[in-house]
Amino acid sequence: MKNLVLVTSVIRNPILSPYRTEEERINETLRTFKSIREKIPNSYIVLLEGGLFNQDDENLFKEYVDEFFYYSVKGLHKSLGVLTLFVSYFESPSFYSIKDSVLTLNGIAGRYYLNDSFKFNENIEAIKKDDVSWSGKGACSARYWRVKGEDLDSTISKLKLVKNNFGNYIDVEHAFYEYEVVSLKNIKSGELVGVTGFVSPLGIWEDD
Repeated sequence: MKNLVLVTSVIRNPILSPYRTEEERINETLRTFKSIREKIPNSYIVLLEGGLFNQDDENLFKEYVDEFFYYSVKGLHKSLGVLTLFVSYFESPSFYSIKDSVLTLNGIAGRYYLNDSFKFNENIEAIKKDDVSWSGKGACSARYWRVKGEDLDSTISKLKLVKNNFGNYIDVEHAFYEYEVVSLKNIKSGELVGVTGFVSPLGIWEDD
């Protein structure tokens, strides 16, 4: 059985990324992969890359990644790009070839890494939610989330709904909350999940 980890990424030519060079983004992505291998047992890592294909990157990452999935999200809003990467992978032959062996589904934003506070439990969902966010509405961070394999089909269906109705929401974080892409009934508001990363548009480090 596999703990499927989908890493959403746009390494080259990202939108709104003034504080990071491509080399820095590559090194941070490597840190993402290494932390997954260290923290998540039986991890099956798929890089969902929405940027420009680069063979040198693939050669560098292949030691850490089980599968590469490329789908251009050029010109899309960042949140819609993330949703498009997820949905496109779930509709691919690559996913169907491993679907029956998925124990948990994990999503993590590229360049974030699992920190020392991260705890993996295959029987518990994980996501950071805020019942009242900056907008005054509920939102969930999409930087790391986890669902059990038994909820895989439900989660995929919800992600497709979110993508198809994205224009009704401020961003993917608010849509995740509204649709409960990850079940929220056992999630405490404001509780961190154990990831750290550099928020490139803002130029700051942040924990979730």
